Amino acid sequence: MKGKMLFAICGGTVLSCSVMAEEIKLPPPAFYGNLNFGGLKIESQDADMQSFQLELGLKGVVNITEQKVLYEVAVDFSDAVNNSDNSGSDEVHVKQAKMIVPTRYGTLILAPRTSSGQWMDIYHPVFGVYDYNIARANNAPGGVADGIFAQNDRASSVLAYATPNVLGHWKLVGSVLTLKHDNDEDFDAKAVRAVYHDGKLHFALGSTLTEAKMLPTSEDYYRHVASVSYSWDALTLGAIYEHNDRHPSGDFDAYGANATYRLPAGYSVSVGYKEKNHDKDELDNSAVVARVAKDLNQYLTVWAETGQYDELDDNNNYAAGLKFRF
Repeated sequence: MKGKMLFAICGGTVLSCSVMAEEIKLPPPAFYGNLNFGGLKIESQDADMQSFQLELGLKGVVNITEQKVLYEVAVDFSDAVNNSDNSGSDEVHVKQAKMIVPTRYGTLILAPRTSSGQWMDIYHPVFGVYDYNIARANNAPGGVADGIFAQNDRASSVLAYATPNVLGHWKLVGSVLTLKHDNDEDFDAKAVRAVYHDGKLHFALGSTLTEAKMLPTSEDYYRHVASVSYSWDALTLGAIYEHNDRHPSGDFDAYGANATYRLPAGYSVSVGYKEKNHDKDELDNSAVVARVAKDLNQYLTVWAETGQYDELDDNNNYAAGLKFRF
């Protein structure tokens, strides 16, 4: 039944956008790139040159009379670069593969692969400034899982709907994800979030349910999270709290705070703290992260950062690099 509903939603989207065949002028896609290379020293490993990000993509829009469809495709080559001479993963990772259909009634997102909306709206406003010590659960190319928060920064097989702006600055988003294709469960995870953003104040809260069929514990896993950040001209402060109920490793809370101060001439300094309080004491962890950066222009940034972990001190690291965006 759920599978039929999914096809009905997608089919309805196609029909709502369909018009009589007409010749249109297709705007050329915009190509973009994020290149971030430098040096990395992890306490338990030798120093090494590293690709923290090597992302190339294109995005564009197709206009259909009064309707439009946005598309984006991007790949990250960092693993292929970093592991080309050893036995590690040398895969090319698809980071974005999605179409977005905005309408007066809301926005539909069809995404076989995408940045996690929960992560972008809730975690990124607080800890998104870091280049290596990123607040996420997955070891994405060029970075490391921090061992504290449980949210991945990427997602696959996503169908999502976002409301139009409510009361000026609010939006509501719901999504379903297929994480496994052979467990008789069409939607293995469901997520909802509410987001407020007025240009200075950003507030978001969300919940994610992962079905028991996906987990070794045979119990549904719930993750609830809230974050808030506020930006002045030179200072941004943010904080986040995450509660994990029936996580496969056990229940735990994770929280953190971060401050970024922007100095004249393109300099900036960031300092953050994050901590996990697990029911199992041996899984507790905390970290202090810090970053300094200098924007050379609108395309180039030179940066350096460190992450110092309390329990997993083998993950203590120092990184520095040059980031180029176009």
